[in-house]
Amino acid sequence: MSIVILETERYAVGDGDAFIKLTLPRLNEDGCALEKNFSSYYGNLKRGFDKYVNAFLAPSAAKRQGAPYGASVNTVLCRETDKLLSLYTDVLLSDGKGTRQGRRAILWDKTTGNAVNPKNLFLKGAKRKIISLLQEELQLKSEKSSVPLYGDALPKLKSQFEWENFYLSPDSVIFFCEGNVLCQGYVPYPIPVSYKRLEEFFTIEALENLSLT
Repeated sequence: MSIVILETERYAVGDGDAFIKLTLPRLNEDGCALEKNFSSYYGNLKRGFDKYVNAFLAPSAAKRQGAPYGASVNTVLCRETDKLLSLYTDVLLSDGKGTRQGRRAILWDKTTGNAVNPKNLFLKGAKRKIISLLQEELQLKSEKSSVPLYGDALPKLKSQFEWENFYLSPDSVIFFCEGNVLCQGYVPYPIPVSYKRLEEFFTIEALENLSLT
């Protein structure tokens, strides 16, 4: 059973001018190592979102003509092992300037309660080889899905690679770029790389924490 529960709240601001949806996690275990940092992280995220809604979105929505504005925060539990917890949160905004979406991924150490620096899962010097794998996977995914990439997608994938931009699935590490970086569209673009292909680049500790040994 997961130690995380996802809770959803929906409400409108103003006279139905903007519709808000929040899906955020909470822990169902009191006194666990994660309690302080986990609660602080998602509490700060919610306060920042509420500030944006009240200070910017709601006043703008009240003046709008046409369809209601909206914003959402959606957290997804991606993978949980005995030692690690992987989640990402998407923030979606529709505010008269178009629709925009951003993704923030985080990896937690359940034993210490601290966020994990993602690059510490990998051996020193692995970055260049991992980027090469990502470029291969990106081309294959594009061919299979018939989604045309921008002409400079491969060099952009290299120049905009960030260790923080990945989350874990049951069988892969899912790296991602924000929307409109690799191809047209505001939705973040995921690039899965299987644990098997990455296995030689993981540290021994990472292999154990990911339950791959």
